[in-house]
Amino acid sequence: MEFRFTASGITADKQKTATVLAALAPNDLSQLGDVIAALPQNDRFDYVKQKIIEHFADSEQQWLNWVLSELPLGDKKPSELFFEMRRVAGNTLGDAALKSLWIKRLPEFAQPVVEASSGSAAEYTKIADQQLNRVKSTPSSDIHELRAVVMELGKKFDKLTTRSRSQSRRRTNIRQTSRQL
Repeated sequence: MEFRFTASGITADKQKTATVLAALAPNDLSQLGDVIAALPQNDRFDYVKQKIIEHFADSEQQWLNWVLSELPLGDKKPSELFFEMRRVAGNTLGDAALKSLWIKRLPEFAQPVVEASSGSAAEYTKIADQQLNRVKSTPSSDIHELRAVVMELGKKFDKLTTRSRSQSRRRTNIRQTSRQL
């Protein structure tokens, strides 16, 4: 805003303050109601500038905390989540803190393996991706094995049912023949 003031030739404190407040969205103005009500007689622009920065810096920090602590893995690969978290965090977190927050987003079975790994982000995100791929591929082979077992049991059941029916028919035939004699 200060560049705009300079370019527009705005130098008066009241005019700067009014311009900044007019540029805010109605929702933001309502959040800053106490600030506006407490405007000092002098240096209003500096006061408003400081309060706006404080207010929205807190909101940005809260948003960053939420994103980094609540951002779900969902359908993303672990590496995609890590690099998204890194992008959101910017320079506010070191790699160790970011890795720690990221590991908490991973499934429990993958956390110890990834936590024990060292090296670059590319290396431990690759390990996390591999851990999830193993789990995703394992159930598929297990399902195929279960299907084969169920099919085999179904065939055995059919054979038993067929035998039982034929034995029952023989018994009925024998009884009928015995009665006739």
